[in-house]
Amino acid sequence: MRKKEAIAIIITLLLGMTAGCAPGDISRYTARAQQAGKEIFEGETAPAFAENETAAEPGSETENGTAAEPGSEMESGAEESGEMVTNTGAEPETEALEADGAAETENTAGADEAQEAEQSELPAMMEAADERIREAVAQKAEAITGKLAGADVLSQEEQEALRAVLDSEAYDDSTLCLINSGRFDGQTEGSFLLFFDSTSLTARGKVSGELWFYGGKKAVKIMGEADFMRLEPIQCGGGTYMLSQIETDEKVIAQVYRVEDGKAAACFMGAVSIEQEGDELRVNYKADHIQYDPAKGWSGGEAEITYFYVPDGGNFAQIGIREMTEEQYLAYIQPDENDAEEIRFEREQEEKFYDTRQNEQEYRYSFFAIGDDRIGYRECRIGFADEDADENGHEVAEYRYCISKLEDGKLTQQCETLSGSGYYFGEWRQKEEELQKLSQIPPMYLKYRIDRAEQTLGTKEKAALQCVQKAQAYDADGLCFVLQADYDGDGEPETFAAIGRYDGPFGAPVCDLWFVSGEDPVLLAENLPVKSAFCFESGDTTLFLLEGYAVEGRKDRLYCVVEGKPQRCLENAAEIEIEENGDLMARMANEAGEMPRYYYVQGGQVTEYGSEEIDLKAILDYENGKALYKRLQKTAEALREELSCVRRENGLIQVMFTDEDGEVSYETYRVQDKALVLTDCGDAGCGIGTEEAAVTEEAEATEETKETEETKETEETEMTEENGKA
Repeated sequence: MRKKEAIAIIITLLLGMTAGCAPGDISRYTARAQQAGKEIFEGETAPAFAENETAAEPGSETENGTAAEPGSEMESGAEESGEMVTNTGAEPETEALEADGAAETENTAGADEAQEAEQSELPAMMEAADERIREAVAQKAEAITGKLAGADVLSQEEQEALRAVLDSEAYDDSTLCLINSGRFDGQTEGSFLLFFDSTSLTARGKVSGELWFYGGKKAVKIMGEADFMRLEPIQCGGGTYMLSQIETDEKVIAQVYRVEDGKAAACFMGAVSIEQEGDELRVNYKADHIQYDPAKGWSGGEAEITYFYVPDGGNFAQIGIREMTEEQYLAYIQPDENDAEEIRFEREQEEKFYDTRQNEQEYRYSFFAIGDDRIGYRECRIGFADEDADENGHEVAEYRYCISKLEDGKLTQQCETLSGSGYYFGEWRQKEEELQKLSQIPPMYLKYRIDRAEQTLGTKEKAALQCVQKAQAYDADGLCFVLQADYDGDGEPETFAAIGRYDGPFGAPVCDLWFVSGEDPVLLAENLPVKSAFCFESGDTTLFLLEGYAVEGRKDRLYCVVEGKPQRCLENAAEIEIEENGDLMARMANEAGEMPRYYYVQGGQVTEYGSEEIDLKAILDYENGKALYKRLQKTAEALREELSCVRRENGLIQVMFTDEDGEVSYETYRVQDKALVLTDCGDAGCGIGTEEAAVTEEAEATEETKETEETKETEETEMTEENGKA
């Protein structure tokens, strides 16, 4: 038995000496020596070994590196150990134990740290992150924050969180961990842990990993494998939250995690980016409602729409939006009467919302306020061609928005402004409900509801509507525009009927156009956005005009009836207008900048008026011709454009301006009381008025200066003469 004791002690001493530890630390290896003794003596354990283990157990001094006093039996047994180890063949076992002890000593700073490392079973790269890894993490520190396990000192709570995750899931040696800890619920300590691949970080510069949360009880994975673009705690409204932004499957997702009752919950599902602005969050969502096609529905793009949120009871609430009128919006512009820039800004804003409406441009605006310090508007431009449509194009509506932050309660040109494409909903989470509300029929169209119209239509009109309903059924809450007349003059009425629905996103009825003569309805067109429909007389003929929207503005449809059959007139017209005398003016599609064309109707035929080119000096024959001629010459010279002139058979005179690129603008005049009156102009021609005003103002200013100088010179002469007399 004495021999067994001595061998056990020798094994212990050799293991400790090989590992390079101090004599006082030898007890750390007694457990391994005891195991070796068991194997040598087939499970038998010497009583003296237990005694030595107790005597050599290190205290606080031993942990600090102070050597413990060895027992006398340990000293005497050392002399016999060499022979016993050699004869028993225990040397290979001793070398294996020495290697284990050396590795353990190298990776730990003390006995307790080694034991903790064994318990946590950290992947190697978490235990000690090399310089290359630290530099890679540092480059991401601006967007992704946290303590790096193996590089930063972790608190006890952070170590507990780390162990809790590793107890749930194993990670290999290429894994790193960033930890963000704090009182996210305002009470207890919690930790967000990002486990990510070091290979991906150093090779691609991407932080690819998984996000966990530990709230003191259990570690829960809250985000699976993803590329993290941003991860940082934020302070907002007195609370602490975790902000993350990831990219997965070519999609960007931004979220804010809040903690309640030790559990993390994600806010702002569907957001693509989130920015903090004081105690507010600016949350951007993908603008999936940018363009609307009555035939296809909504389509989106790459744009983003911004909404604003504030903390509310541990969660977040969207800042309230309330509708405004145009007058209330403009009332926030309060220019200083001495500030020319502020006055100019006010006029620009008024023209933006007023002149476009007066000029019948297809823009529609609605106004709103966000909280107490932001105001904005939605802009809907209707009548555009869809790039993905066929050669004729589809009628689409495009949406934009603009939000301005007020300065001291005022809207100025210097105010911070956010703008972009997309429909701005009052409540993002309830956008589908809001879209449904858009399709509610406005009061102006209620009388055209099919169920109401049937009660007011005449007998023959009602019969025509019922004839169409037999061919194709329409809902009772749809719309119908029924226009009946003797279009071909044969004594029997014919009917044009536009029947369909009110399309809220497009902001107009969208109808199928039918023609009914007798009991045989004919479908002329489908899904036409309708602005208005009416019949009128021109010359000796009654015609039907449907005003709509499409490529390059309105897409109007003009029909006459010949021998009981509908015939479309001016098929390429984008816009048709009725003159005071019943003649027609039409602007052709795809002829932007060209002069409008003029037509008369006779015998059911629509014929264009002829024209002849005349010398510009012909306008000198009219009372105001001399002044007009002078102004036109100056304008053309200033714009470096060539002038030409034509006279239409209907008496109109048109002056054309042609620039170096061949683009044409025009001014149209009619004769009234022996003078020429401007009745119409192309876009460039309208701008000429501004040029004319500038030239006139400059001339008036020059004349005023000249008169002032002449007056001053006269006064000086008179004063000199008076002094001479004196």
